Amino acid sequence: MPTDVAKEPNARVAWSCVLDDTTALWDHFLVWVATLVDCAGAPPEAIVVHHVAELRHDVRQVAARLGLRTQQIPRFDRRSPHANKISQCFTDFGGAGRVVLTDVDLAFLAPPPLGRIRAPVAGKPVDFPNPPVEVLCDLFRRAGLPLPDRRLPVAFLDAAGVLDEFQTFPANYNGGFYVIDSTILPALGSAWAHWTRWLLDAALIPTRYAVHVDQIAFCMAVHALGLDAAALESAWNFPTHVPTPPVEAAPFVAHHHGQLEDALLLPPLRPVRHEALIANANAAISAFLRRHGVAPTAGDKSSSAPRAAEA
Repeated sequence: MPTDVAKEPNARVAWSCVLDDTTALWDHFLVWVATLVDCAGAPPEAIVVHHVAELRHDVRQVAARLGLRTQQIPRFDRRSPHANKISQCFTDFGGAGRVVLTDVDLAFLAPPPLGRIRAPVAGKPVDFPNPPVEVLCDLFRRAGLPLPDRRLPVAFLDAAGVLDEFQTFPANYNGGFYVIDSTILPALGSAWAHWTRWLLDAALIPTRYAVHVDQIAFCMAVHALGLDAAALESAWNFPTHVPTPPVEAAPFVAHHHGQLEDALLLPPLRPVRHEALIANANAAISAFLRRHGVAPTAGDKSSSAPRAAEA
């Protein structure tokens, strides 16, 4: 598969997200764009905001003032709102060599060093066994896909604070942050859509893991196409809503899953560390909200309903 663009550290990057009509997501978007522009240094003209409903008035004004590109997309399937992100794969991102597909419940703490990535597809493995590797094996067999010849080791802190280890398939990523070579994006999107609908129709995923259908389908699509996929470290998509091993490197991207403090500010990491990065992002969020005259929805602490037990 083509990797020339992914090997070019100065390749132009497009940043993309999808918005749905929920109060929390509108507020999360303000955090996302404030930190993407002011902390990660993304040029506004490189940002594409997809939306499945009409943009909220203040969000539309912010997008217009910054010069962001907005594009309405169809809802993918009402059985899986998370799968709306698949439609991004069919957007024309112009001359971008890489496209970063993100959820909006992220905050950027520093510019992610995308030049380090060599594979045409990259993401951070799931932080919890959602689903367990045995479930992935069963789904691949039922789909007629060869099982991967290797597993990725992953670890998380359990409720008692003990490091718990598990294995998962390559490309079973947390869906909040994907880095994809633009030349393979349409083919990957088609395969991703196919396997998502196959999983939804077949209803083979155990109920407790069914919310992760889009992530599982992404993994299946990558393997079905034989794509080289890189596993990024936790710093690229760092969960802030659960305790994490304290030895982790300073994060580039914080995935807050809607767990924000008043005024849309990021809470401390758990356990507390990298306080200067969090403080800098919070200062950027506050300054952005003041500059654009926007505020969190009254009475809302931006507590969306994140995927159960996912980071």
